[in-house]
Amino acid sequence: MENALNMIVEADRAARERVEQARERREALTKALAEQKKEIDEAHTAEAKAEIDRAREAKQKKLDAQSETIRRQEEQRLKRLDERYQASHEAWEDEIFRAVTQGK
Repeated sequence: MENALNMIVEADRAARERVEQARERREALTKALAEQKKEIDEAHTAEAKAEIDRAREAKQKKLDAQSETIRRQEEQRLKRLDERYQASHEAWEDEIFRAVTQGK
């Protein structure tokens, strides 16, 4: 009987050790998975930020190009208006003067 009791106590001790080892492995695995998740999240966050930065840069380049096109177009319009003014302002002034002085 004592031998059977010793076997039960030993089996219980061995089972408790296995349970403790399993708990330690589970805790280690949980910790490792949490660290791995954190690393993955950080990598994805960095990738997303880089993608956002690339998209922002591309949009800014496009906006800059469009702004430059508009600036050049406006510059050309102003140049044409100035050329037109330079070519015609004396005639316009004479016409305005005649209209004012002749009562038209």
